[in-house]
Amino acid sequence: FSDQFQKHVVRMFRAIILQPLRQRSVLPRLLQCRNNSGFTGFQVPTKPESARRTDNIQDGAAKRNAFQFKPRETNFVWKIPQPFTPHLQDQVVEQGLREGTLFAGKFRINPRNYMQAFVADVTGGPDIMFEGLNARNRGFDGDEVVYRLLPRSKWKARVYERNGAGVDGPFGDSTVQKTAEVVAIRKQANNRMTSCRPTMYNVASEIALFGCKDHRKPRVMIPLNDLPDDFMSNFTEYSKRVFMVKITDWPENSAHAIGEIIEDIGEAGTIAVEEKALLLEGGLHRLEFAAEI
Repeated sequence: FSDQFQKHVVRMFRAIILQPLRQRSVLPRLLQCRNNSGFTGFQVPTKPESARRTDNIQDGAAKRNAFQFKPRETNFVWKIPQPFTPHLQDQVVEQGLREGTLFAGKFRINPRNYMQAFVADVTGGPDIMFEGLNARNRGFDGDEVVYRLLPRSKWKARVYERNGAGVDGPFGDSTVQKTAEVVAIRKQANNRMTSCRPTMYNVASEIALFGCKDHRKPRVMIPLNDLPDDFMSNFTEYSKRVFMVKITDWPENSAHAIGEIIEDIGEAGTIAVEEKALLLEGGLHRLEFAAEI
């Protein structure tokens, strides 16, 4: 073979074989591993594979047990970068509705994306979009909310393709989708009851954080004093249980709502527990039929 061909083969070998090994840090370890005979080889592990695997599992468990959630603030309310806008007073709301500067509608939160919510447009156009938690302003799914339209510059152009699928964009045959923000909650839906499971706790803030099964609802803070005495010491077992929680408040400067424990339903995953959680969330109660029915 010619010298040029040999150089080409060497370059290909380096690019295909050596470079990936260097990136994975395999080659340096191989080159540094030499036994007493002077040959390049793998280092003999000081422990058998089963012992090293056990050590890795124990190290991982120790790190998980040592983990402690550290909120941005150590006070009771965990603040958010941009607080919610205070809800308007009833008199201001009624005046705005009469003058046509404010509007009312039934709130619907996207079950696949809790950052989006919608209200039907009374003019017959596409649903009005509320994008982001601040635009939702603590509104719950099913609430009758009062909202204010955002400036037209913040409206969205909804582009419709031939297959009917809509995508955001400035081109093509589009229909303008209005955007808005909630300014008040006119009537609350009966959905402040929610099934939750504890996800973490913080001793400094003296609160525990519960995650709702319905992702359209916020995470709920529960004071540690309202929980069982062994909640922290037996947190692993409690994290497997489902609790019925009533949301009582959602402060303007808090990323999470505040609630109280209504009932310990039972261990998650069982049919009886999941069925009871659904009934309680819907405000239904299971009654036994009379014997003659």
